[in-house]
Amino acid sequence: GDYQLYTVDDVGNVSVAADRTITVADPTIVLFDLTSGQTSSRSDRTFDANETYTIYIKVDTDSTDVQLDNPWTEANNLGNDDKIILVGDAGTPLGKGGLNTSTADPKAVTATQVTSTIIWNSSQFSVAELYRSGEFFRAYGGVAGAAINSKATLWTGTGELKTNDMPSAGFTAMPVSVPFSQGLAYASIDSITDNVGSIAGSETAADSDNTSTDDTELVVKVSLNTTFTIVGDKIQLYNGTNTLGTAATVNANDINNGYITITTPTLSDATYELNATLIDEAGNESDASADVTITVDTTAPTASATTATIESTENAVVQSTELGTAYLVKDSITVTSLTSITSASDDEWNTVDIETINSDTNLAATGLVDGDYKVYTLDAAGNLSSASTNTVTVASPAAQVNVVFDTTTGKSTDLHGREFQTNTEYTIYVKITSNSSAHIDQINPWTSAGNLGADDNIVLVGTGSGVLTVGGGVVNGTLNYAAGGPGASWRGGSPGVYIRSNGQVVHAPGGGFASVGDLWSGAFASPNVGNTNWQNYYFTTMPASIVMPT
Repeated sequence: GDYQLYTVDDVGNVSVAADRTITVADPTIVLFDLTSGQTSSRSDRTFDANETYTIYIKVDTDSTDVQLDNPWTEANNLGNDDKIILVGDAGTPLGKGGLNTSTADPKAVTATQVTSTIIWNSSQFSVAELYRSGEFFRAYGGVAGAAINSKATLWTGTGELKTNDMPSAGFTAMPVSVPFSQGLAYASIDSITDNVGSIAGSETAADSDNTSTDDTELVVKVSLNTTFTIVGDKIQLYNGTNTLGTAATVNANDINNGYITITTPTLSDATYELNATLIDEAGNESDASADVTITVDTTAPTASATTATIESTENAVVQSTELGTAYLVKDSITVTSLTSITSASDDEWNTVDIETINSDTNLAATGLVDGDYKVYTLDAAGNLSSASTNTVTVASPAAQVNVVFDTTTGKSTDLHGREFQTNTEYTIYVKITSNSSAHIDQINPWTSAGNLGADDNIVLVGTGSGVLTVGGGVVNGTLNYAAGGPGASWRGGSPGVYIRSNGQVVHAPGGGFASVGDLWSGAFASPNVGNTNWQNYYFTTMPASIVMPT
């Protein structure tokens, strides 16, 4: 701040303020890290004549390699109020053994200044030199005093160090706690670990960014810039610009590991912009690291399904109130977590991504065994819904079977123990003599005709010519069925053939009458219902593809 001078005499009289004002301000810290190529980014990397600077030049103690990616400008604004300090990266002074690396004893480093150059020396040898043009030379090691030099340019463009008004110079060995106004990142979020719920594990900061979690106490791994971090420094987590919990103190193990892990305080459902800063023992705080955006969500979605019976080649229609994943799960599975679903047999659950909330999404039943299924949905944070209210039934397509009753021989197809099955679609071919009432009673009747229904069909077949009717005509295409009545009938102007629900066949060719014994026991419900294309159910000759009973 600004200060003015007052004086007080022996009897307590106070003077007026002096004419001049004294301003006290901490110097602006600038770092040129020649081991990593980083440099402070503040002030657009331009020296300002109105500021006082302390410049740290960091080099590798045991190497001449130097690099710098972003030099500064306007070095002519530096003067003897500023300081330039050479910093080593370890406790051993620079210039160990002079230029001879085989010499064990370290040598002290001193800084000297000439008209336009700052020189750092170890014993009689030059360790580093900085020229007013911004060129920095590093000399270290070698054989028999032969110098090895590497150069970096600290500033370019207009402005060089003043020739006769040079900054003061010094040297210090690391570790050193450098104030943080230099604009470098000292701590950064490396990863975030979710230890709760169906979706758990550790992800990098990049992978965690813009994601959701159901863990309200996240474990945050913060990488440390160990060049500038010492034991006793603190790491503070933030949500944006608001502190998140208390600062964690860095210990020797953290320095050795290069990171520190911090568990957040309990977080409520909200979106957080997590970042971290480093605070030194003097209370100086670094710039914040890049934000990692993460949403805490502990509310489970609601799953729903359209009630339906589908085949394994079809889709269930499902919805969710949140984006995520839907699971079609057999109701025999006890679901308490995602693992209880995914550890079940593969033929008892299927999944699909939910890309639009509260919207119909098709979930394929491919590969699922027959049975009743419920829908569960998992949101992006790992919250698992309860089971859907409605049920989806997966049923294999009915087997399609041909059965022949040949009244000219009295024989029938030998299949399924001659018992009609459920979940089977039958096409029943009844062969009769076209122009005669001569028929043979069924030798091998079937049973359980009550299992026949609307998915089953009865086909009338003659013996090579049109099947005669009572009036002497032939069946010409009229197919009737009366539920609970005589069954199916084929006509041609006058009655032709009846096949009653109890399996009795009645044929009256040309006025004659014949009745064949029951083809089956029991009574069918409603075969041929809705089949208006009747010619598919009457043939004068048995189709060649049909296998006759023997």
